[in-house]
Amino acid sequence: MRIENPVTIQPQQRAERSRMLASAVASQRIEGLELDAQSKRDFHALEGGELSASELRARLLSRYSRAGASR
Repeated sequence: MRIENPVTIQPQQRAERSRMLASAVASQRIEGLELDAQSKRDFHALEGGELSASELRARLLSRYSRAGASR
């Protein structure tokens, strides 16, 4: 996985991202869903500033658009 545009984030920003991601994952679990391994890696890259929200969105759309099309 190549990181396109790594960004520097402050510890406070990382903590906020961590809380938001934990909340999103918990919401999915309540719905009976679980992130796949690649998505978990991508979310951790977002949390650490290695991936922008736009890049994460593009990756997820690409991955799940292909998955949905092959069903």
